[in-house]
Amino acid sequence: MNGGAYLIHLCLADAIEIPVGRLGVVALPPGRYVYAGSARHGLETRIGRHHRQWSERRSVRRWHIDAVLAHPACRWRLAQRFPGGHECALAQAVARLPGASIPVPGFGASDCRYGCPAHFLRLSAG
Repeated sequence: MNGGAYLIHLCLADAIEIPVGRLGVVALPPGRYVYAGSARHGLETRIGRHHRQWSERRSVRRWHIDAVLAHPACRWRLAQRFPGGHECALAQAVARLPGASIPVPGFGASDCRYGCPAHFLRLSAG
């Protein structure tokens, strides 16, 4: 088993408005963002899927983050892997960073069982 958690670091060059499932149309200002996710099996496969979603600007939307990744203003910066890690622990750690904020409550955390307000966080404006 090669599951675990990951952080995807993104940058939005411009403000965007995108439809995100049940959250509706959300507005995101430009800046640096981090998404915490997990994969029970195939950590590299999951990260690879997200990267293809970004690089090919795919229209297939399975997770909230897919809408951001497919937008032309989104820039992929880095994917960090945490084999055996837990996405909630990562999201909570990022949320404690100075200047971190939650741009859209519930984003990426619709199946969270630990009460995380979101698994998608904004780090800064630049």
